[in-house]
Amino acid sequence: MTFHSLVSELHSFQSEILAFLVILSIFLRLLLRHNLNRTTMILFFTDTGVTANMVQPGNVDTRYGRMVKARYPHLPSMYTPQEGARTVLYCALEKELEQVTGTYFT
Repeated sequence: MTFHSLVSELHSFQSEILAFLVILSIFLRLLLRHNLNRTTMILFFTDTGVTANMVQPGNVDTRYGRMVKARYPHLPSMYTPQEGARTVLYCALEKELEQVTGTYFT
């Protein structure tokens, strides 16, 4: 097998690899949120006012988002970058969420 044939074969599996990475990243985010809430927050930040939350803005119209949408057209429509930023900004700036921790926002 030559390097060129290996690269060609990898390109044929590009969409499957991308789908796997998307699913893996979602799983790791949920795992990270769970562990942040249970260990880090309890052990190190009790009564300090530090909180840890996870934010997923959704399927945003970026180059990566368009690549995923092309492979999985059944996904919900994409948000503009401005719409995708709303959830992130809400979580960062909303006074009501100052004491909220261990929550996954979408």
